Amino acid sequence: MNDFVSKIMMRKSEPILDNEIPNDILQNVFKCALTAPVHKNLRNWHFYYFSGKKRDELGQLISPKKEFYSNNLQFESDLKKFNSKFYNSPAYLICILKVDNNHAVPVTEQYVTIGAVIQQIIISTELLGYACYWRTGKWCVNNDLREFLNLSLHDSIVGFISLGSKLNRTPRKTVVDQKDFFSIV
Repeated sequence: MNDFVSKIMMRKSEPILDNEIPNDILQNVFKCALTAPVHKNLRNWHFYYFSGKKRDELGQLISPKKEFYSNNLQFESDLKKFNSKFYNSPAYLICILKVDNNHAVPVTEQYVTIGAVIQQIIISTELLGYACYWRTGKWCVNNDLREFLNLSLHDSIVGFISLGSKLNRTPRKTVVDQKDFFSIV
């Protein structure tokens, strides 16, 4: 089997990452991302890379805030959970879709396009010997972050991609049977 195919098939999201990806490798990941298919040349997305002190500042910005909790134990629990996830990565790439409701490309296709760009980032990172993890959820609906990034009402944070070297490579548990998802007719 082709080495690239086997690497993709054995790829597994790694939530705990170690060192930052060197800048020259990171620039190649970004170049690969720009090869994703787009519709009508619409590239209405932007990515923000945070590492080092800027990553730490990002963590402070999006972490749970005590003033929003009536229960101190719940706050402490949520903060501990956040810290255990957020600080397991040396760098983050925040993925923004600048939704254009007036473009000929339907909004659903705009989301598909940024998904393709993100997949290019994931695959190229893996093929270059590093790892990543795509996070969504509460982090993507953080108003403090939206304000910090000066996002418009229609902009959408579609994910945080953790980037770094593989700390411990755990084997993929199962390979899904493609017959459950694909039919040749």
